[in-house]
Amino acid sequence: MIRRFGAVLIGLALTLPLSLSAVTAHTTAGVTVDYDVVGDTIVGTVTNHTSTRLAGIDVTATWDETPDPDVTATGPVLVTNLAPHAASPFELAVPDEADGLTLTSVTAAGTVSGTKPIGGLDLAGSLTGDTYNGTIHNESASNGTNIVVYAVRSDGTGFEDAAESAPVTVNAGVSGAAFTINFDAAGDGTTVYLIAKTSAGAFLTSWNNFFGDLGKTAFKSEIEFLADEGITLGCGNANFCPTSNVTREQMALFLVRAQPTVFDDPTPYGFTDIDHLSQASQDAINALANADVSGGCSLEPLKYCPKSSVTRGQMSKFIALAYDLPPATDDYFTDDEGHFSEDFNNQMFEASITSGCGTDKYCPSSTLKREQMAKFLFEAETP
Repeated sequence: MIRRFGAVLIGLALTLPLSLSAVTAHTTAGVTVDYDVVGDTIVGTVTNHTSTRLAGIDVTATWDETPDPDVTATGPVLVTNLAPHAASPFELAVPDEADGLTLTSVTAAGTVSGTKPIGGLDLAGSLTGDTYNGTIHNESASNGTNIVVYAVRSDGTGFEDAAESAPVTVNAGVSGAAFTINFDAAGDGTTVYLIAKTSAGAFLTSWNNFFGDLGKTAFKSEIEFLADEGITLGCGNANFCPTSNVTREQMALFLVRAQPTVFDDPTPYGFTDIDHLSQASQDAINALANADVSGGCSLEPLKYCPKSSVTRGQMSKFIALAYDLPPATDDYFTDDEGHFSEDFNNQMFEASITSGCGTDKYCPSSTLKREQMAKFLFEAETP
């Protein structure tokens, strides 16, 4: 029997060593547990919605036994050092004494970790029957020893089981190292939440230990940096949506998280089209306006156009003003003459944040993708 429980929000007990206090600078607390009861096993995933790394995460299930003390069972997630916004599979055995009792909660707790996973393992493969055959490409500069791949199998409506591969060694730059995951023969679903990590040497991890959809973006390291710093929280469901357009609302949130001391005045500016947004988005948009970084998209009536896509030229203005880039000394692009962003584009070039979109071109009117935004913000944050 499978009983489905969807995305239960739970509290997170964080034990923060004093020596790691700086790690929590951008923390947004909270994790979620998504699980099913499959026979005598609880199967599911724990998603880290904080912007810090979590280690030693345990899942605890509680069954009500009124009036006697409750029955509990505790076990670890499979990925023991979980990056910001990543998800780990877990399996937890139901104890015999819980038979016939009501399961009242499934919660998780972890510790803020100073050990940073190094992204670099790219996974590919397919599930045939009960066996997942895949390959690992080690894109990092470090050799990977004892790399184990974990996954949960799902039928599309619920989880069925979790399993892991035997450990393999994949040296730096090696592509196509094989691994196999054998699932319980009782299942018939597809593989989800595929994630890999090392247990020895350099702490390598697959890119989906940061977000689950970074397999084909060229800006994995930059996106991972923004997640680690709490500048991006992704687009939902432990994904980043690298090829989606950046909206003006998202750009405001990115900049305020990156530069909280610059954008510290959320006093309402008077925009008439942002009242339906979250309070965080309203505060970010107002803070940008109060810092004279954005005056909106319309004066009569005063509007911000939060859902409109950001162009490369608009992004130049946002970043040049937000990071107070010095004036440019030369003109570098031929396709932005007379464009409002011309000076900002040149500032971006001289600050080595971007070299344009081609020979002597900047493409100021092209829309900005989220992966491109990650690259620009990374360069601005790490001059």
